[in-house]
Amino acid sequence: METQYDQETLTLLLKSAGDGDQTASDKLFELAYQELKNMAHQKLLGYGNMKTMHTTALVHEAYIKLFNHGKLNFENRNHFFALCARMMRQILVDHYRKKSAEKRGGGQHNETLGTHHGATEPSTGEELLDLDSALGKLSTLNDRLSTVVECKFFISMKDEEIASYLGVTDRTIRNDWRKAKMWLSKELMNQNKNPGILE
Repeated sequence: METQYDQETLTLLLKSAGDGDQTASDKLFELAYQELKNMAHQKLLGYGNMKTMHTTALVHEAYIKLFNHGKLNFENRNHFFALCARMMRQILVDHYRKKSAEKRGGGQHNETLGTHHGATEPSTGEELLDLDSALGKLSTLNDRLSTVVECKFFISMKDEEIASYLGVTDRTIRNDWRKAKMWLSKELMNQNKNPGILE
């Protein structure tokens, strides 16, 4: 992810916005909007048939959801974007659950959401729900492993970016990613789900 703004300015805005300063929050959104939009666009490419969800709507909803949690302590830029990515994941999961429930109510089949070109994201909404459920279990056992998966798998953060956010080495992140993939694959197989989505 490329930085398109002054790092010092962003750091100050993160502190003020986290403390509840609405002006800072608005300015932060303005500065980070394009990067957030790129993240959202990447997510929606992965779930191409979610035609009722638009990039702009996902960005705005994620931002609002993030700041509805009250006072926030953003450790750094990577922490901010990781939290935004978590909000997007939650919104997409909720959106699919709602659409899936509507389809079941109407006697229709669940739609296939498509695959992001070249990416290893879930190819269907069902796989998205399966992975979300498995990640929830993993987070109770090892929150750092779960966070690494969210950062790498959902928004393609680089190892060094995740390492900076979590305060560990690049090597630790690579090891965490390997451990997380092994655990998630085993969990998905135990649930008779597709373990190949993390390959």
